[in-house]
Amino acid sequence: MKVAPNFVVSLLTSVFLCPDVRVAAELDEGRDAGGPGIPLRKWRNEAKKLRQRHRRDWQMSNFHDDGDLMMLAEFYANRTLFEERRAEQSVSTGAVPSPYVYDVIIVGAGWSGISAAMTLSSQGITNYIILEAKDHIGGRSYTTQETFEGATIPVDHGSGWLHGGSANPLNDIALQTGNPTSTSTYNQKVYKSNGGGALPDKDLNKIYRRNFENGFMDYQEGRQDSTNADEGLDISANEYLGTISSNLKKEVLKHLYTSLIELDYSARMSQLSLWWWDNDLWLDGPNQDDYLMIDGYGPLIESYAAPVLDKVVLEKAVTVINYKKGPRVKVRCGNELYK
Repeated sequence: MKVAPNFVVSLLTSVFLCPDVRVAAELDEGRDAGGPGIPLRKWRNEAKKLRQRHRRDWQMSNFHDDGDLMMLAEFYANRTLFEERRAEQSVSTGAVPSPYVYDVIIVGAGWSGISAAMTLSSQGITNYIILEAKDHIGGRSYTTQETFEGATIPVDHGSGWLHGGSANPLNDIALQTGNPTSTSTYNQKVYKSNGGGALPDKDLNKIYRRNFENGFMDYQEGRQDSTNADEGLDISANEYLGTISSNLKKEVLKHLYTSLIELDYSARMSQLSLWWWDNDLWLDGPNQDDYLMIDGYGPLIESYAAPVLDKVVLEKAVTVINYKKGPRVKVRCGNELYK
């Protein structure tokens, strides 16, 4: 499996620079001639669902890595044994357990790590620690405040959409914590470089339909069926680009690769599996809109994590996890040992 690294995504706009076109994606309204922009991402999502229905008979489990590694060390299934170990430790030292000795160690303060911590707390297990390598919680759900044309706006450096609308469990968390959302209109505009203006919507629509949805997507699907070994999705992308003679169409297609694939999956196409990249599942529910977090994803994870923030230690990069020696798992962060 090829794992996606962090990938910077802007909550409000994504800008792609190339020799022939300049792209501004996810605008709620167009400001140039040629139309108000078109919902390419919405069309892409609808086409994706249709393709998946046709492939459902051989579809296998989705591979996904949300950036969090959770390790439950010495988790005592037997509550009596848990209490006995705690009592023995207190008697032998004459004090409470060392701050570096825990019943559970969680590596990573992203959504999985924070959720694991909250589950432990709900079960009455409090002698645990969360080790986070970065200087903030949330993993890819990280928001900074940036200045643009005199206004301060939140910019997400990872998580962008809240997919699936009301069917997404994170929507419930947003409602509970008072973090506002907005329904994405998906509209995109493509701008030519050197003041060439916006590409008319009808032209963008034509390139999308002919060269992306009915061009590249069909091409890579054919390679999925014909290859004997998995490979990066970029190989099919570059091969298909080689069949197009128009420079404008090539550059617009590169933008569509970025906007509709790389930004959605938070990885370069070279890091996505040809066989499995489009094999993720959709949330079922009455509302299938995609939301944007108005204040960014950072405030959402911070609100959610508030009950366990005191358990998080930032800038603690785990370098070694040793399962082999002794009854306890040992976790090392530089010169510090946790067990």
